[in-house]
Amino acid sequence: MVKERGDGSPQLNLRVPKEHHDRVRRVVALLRTVEGFPARLDELIATASEPLTPSFQADIMTRLKHLEAVVFAQAKPAVARPARTAIKPMAGNDSGDSGGRKNAPLTDAHRDEVLRLIETHPEMKNPEIGKALGISKETVRRIRNGER
Repeated sequence: MVKERGDGSPQLNLRVPKEHHDRVRRVVALLRTVEGFPARLDELIATASEPLTPSFQADIMTRLKHLEAVVFAQAKPAVARPARTAIKPMAGNDSGDSGGRKNAPLTDAHRDEVLRLIETHPEMKNPEIGKALGISKETVRRIRNGER
């Protein structure tokens, strides 16, 4: 006896292991709703039943090696870049006016020391003086130009 569902389709009773119940329900739902699913399911069933032969495996490996060779031939060679060095914190803040104390004003002693180094060591550049005194090269430049 074949029972019919409300939509006119015949009912099918299956006995499958419990772990496959959700899978069967999903397949049935796809069969009802997705137009191209039956054909795709037929293809899957046909290929799943065919044993994988060694010649087929060899053919796949040959094609894979060919594709890898083509991809690697097109890829640009990697250029080794030197490793980046860590940025060390400066003795002072970015403006260098604090001598290590944030937002603290530059003292007269610092100005005098910068001027002394400028006079006694004219070969020293602003970054060298700033590093020696723990202030920024910009602060040294301002003092050298008489701005401070």
